[in-house]
Amino acid sequence: MGASEADIGDIRAVLAPLVGAVVSRARISEMGGSWLDLEIGGSLIWIKMTAWILESDNDFLLACEDERNRIAARIRQLDGRQVTRISVSPLLDLTIHFHEVRLVTFTTASAGDGIHWIVEFAARRTVFAGPGQRWSTAQTG
Repeated sequence: MGASEADIGDIRAVLAPLVGAVVSRARISEMGGSWLDLEIGGSLIWIKMTAWILESDNDFLLACEDERNRIAARIRQLDGRQVTRISVSPLLDLTIHFHEVRLVTFTTASAGDGIHWIVEFAARRTVFAGPGQRWSTAQTG
């Protein structure tokens, strides 16, 4: 069973300030694998223990299983793009819309200790999604 409608509403409300913000830096994480680090409007998003794709309406542009060098070169195309919408599924899959392209995550484990994605806002409020359909927020820093 996924997150409740109330949970999804709460998560969307917390993420709402990102809509309209611009990506200042999108990079493959130095931590290895296909983790992504995005800086959007002074907030940080880490895509961690989850699969992801970057797609348009007509094409797959990039995916987590691509070679690291390809990801490193191509993920930068998000730099300067404005977030137009953010959606979260009951399974805590995150979709960040940037006009004509989307970054879509797919949860790959129903349990365990892996965090799927994290958003740390400039005001030091942090949202954690995962493992499974668990999520939480915390004041950090």
